[in-house]
Amino acid sequence: MCGIVGYISANNHGFTVDERDFVSDMLYMDALRGWDATGCFYMTNKGDVQVHKEASPAPVFMSSPEWLSTRGELFGSGRWFVGHNRAATRGEKVDKNAHPFVVDNVVLVQNGTMAGSHHHLAAVEVDSHACAHVIAENPDDISAALKQIDASYAFIWWDHKKETLFVIRNTERPLYIGYTATVGIAFASEWGIMEAAASRNDIAFRKVDGEVQPPYLIKDGQLCAFAFKDGKLVSETYTDIDIAPKRRFVQAPFHHGQAGRGTTVSKQPGGTWQPTKPAQNKPAVFGALDAYAFTFPADEDYLLGEAEFQGLLAISQKLPADQRKVLIDGLDYCCVSPNDPNCDQYYIFGAIVDPDGPLNGYHVFWTIEAPSTEAVVDYVTKNIFTGKIKTPTARRLSHGVWRALLGVTEIASTNLNAHAEEAH
Repeated sequence: MCGIVGYISANNHGFTVDERDFVSDMLYMDALRGWDATGCFYMTNKGDVQVHKEASPAPVFMSSPEWLSTRGELFGSGRWFVGHNRAATRGEKVDKNAHPFVVDNVVLVQNGTMAGSHHHLAAVEVDSHACAHVIAENPDDISAALKQIDASYAFIWWDHKKETLFVIRNTERPLYIGYTATVGIAFASEWGIMEAAASRNDIAFRKVDGEVQPPYLIKDGQLCAFAFKDGKLVSETYTDIDIAPKRRFVQAPFHHGQAGRGTTVSKQPGGTWQPTKPAQNKPAVFGALDAYAFTFPADEDYLLGEAEFQGLLAISQKLPADQRKVLIDGLDYCCVSPNDPNCDQYYIFGAIVDPDGPLNGYHVFWTIEAPSTEAVVDYVTKNIFTGKIKTPTARRLSHGVWRALLGVTEIASTNLNAHAEEAH
């Protein structure tokens, strides 16, 4: 979890004292969302953009000479400001991995995390840095850029060539916007941080028909664009765009565990997270369960009721040999040994494609060897598969609720691109 704060002033002659202290307080409070690094970028009324960042928590960062200089410049000529507090998930806790990231004309901060590897996007250490590369490489088609990014995110970035500050989020990360009585525009990952900092500095939110309009959550997929010319705000637009990624790698049905090696984490329906000892002498797939939290995907695709599970079991056992071969659409992957940095064994997950068959849509898994996660991404996304099903590997989560996957053997793959070329 990271945090983002920001503010666009309506004052062409720099932030007021209250506005300067407002963003300072938001950045300080936002350290609750990220303690590993702090950074900011801002523009003056001359159109100059400055970036400061370091691998330190906000209280340390805000004691630096660079921050004192930033405060002075905001008061004298600040036009807008964006701050970030990092909770590191990928990459070392060093200055270069702090936000914001600068790639060509783009300066970007993110709250969120890539699903799966990010190295197919850019050969960089931090996934947010890879996102900045994608956006910088697609400046004229933001929708196309975001469709390449399979991640949870709230982004704010500045495109220096377009002189535009962009703001967007998806359903997996929050970002609030608030309009002040002085026509300023504020942003924060938590509305409470924005409201608390506003209250401390006599920043009032605007009224509509006599009613105060509090900060609200930006609609997911709504691109907010604030265009400037010669340091002055000339337009603001709010446009719904398609941001659905081309391919979702949600690391389901297994997600990284929270209880450490040798312990799994399970959640009972309607209950709380409880650590449990790993199962013993189970099929190989449960090795992954020992290293990953056994969580519920949002769509609950992997959950089966008692009757459905028993039906699946009966179908898989009774199918004659000539009907056990099925077509499979690749969906997802995860490393067999997630704590091994040199892991070359991966679980692959897919769904049976058989519209008229009894197993259509059921999920299956198998294992492969691969030199990197990039190779696994290519394998899953560029192939269709066939395989022979086995008896389900399953775990009973609670009374009447199972999670079950069919194992498959004799896997064969067909390259989708080659198949398409043959069709032409």
